[in-house]
Amino acid sequence: MVIPLNNSDTTIDHLLNGQVILEQPRYGYRVAIDPVFLAAAIPAKPHDKILELGLGTGAVALCLLSRIPEVQVTGIEIDAEMARLAKQNAGRNDAAQKLQVIVGDILSPPAELRGEFDHVMMNPPYLEDKKFSVSPSLKKTQAHHEGEADLAAFVKMGAGHLVSGGTLTVIHRAERRAEILSLLSQPEVKMGGIVVYPLWPGLKPDGTPKEAKRILVQASRDSQAPFRLAAGLVLHNPQGGYTPEAEAILRGRSALLL
Repeated sequence: MVIPLNNSDTTIDHLLNGQVILEQPRYGYRVAIDPVFLAAAIPAKPHDKILELGLGTGAVALCLLSRIPEVQVTGIEIDAEMARLAKQNAGRNDAAQKLQVIVGDILSPPAELRGEFDHVMMNPPYLEDKKFSVSPSLKKTQAHHEGEADLAAFVKMGAGHLVSGGTLTVIHRAERRAEILSLLSQPEVKMGGIVVYPLWPGLKPDGTPKEAKRILVQASRDSQAPFRLAAGLVLHNPQGGYTPEAEAILRGRSALLL
């Protein structure tokens, strides 16, 4: 039985300079900037259909709908309480008819999840259980640590639900880029045109970017385009604030072209 969180267990927060209202758990996993950059990187057009694997409380989907209200998003989420919050957040943001929330496991997708999509987006758990200690918070563990549904499962399912020419976009730890590229290069997933887009934290004293901790990776179904390593985006200026380019995305004024 799912015990709903009460008001003291959640907070009401805002993304995109207040354009998105988000209720989320006070403790455990909390939305940071990753969902905002993932949503900004989806090359969607009005009336496109988008699938999100691992919906959470709806941050990515709602940021995308704020930028392109005419799209239709379907999200699958294994945690029933997070899915409930996602539905509530869709209502708060006038997106209840645009965001379909499905409770389910990507390893055994429910019957409601059917058809093909123009784009698939995902911010999957990024820590491998064998290499990192597990958080005492169950919800934080589910959000950060891979279980049986590992990165390979996310990629395989996402690619399998794309139309020809559709895109799969993932944000992940930069140290796992080789694994991501290997998974996307498997013949059975039929993905090509892979782009790696680093998110550089800031600049070193000599002006070169600090090592990237996050990357965006995008690939297209049935594409024959060659691999491309993009210049990426520097997030912070030397004073510690966001660069104008990063600020424009975080405030919802700009999309992110990979």
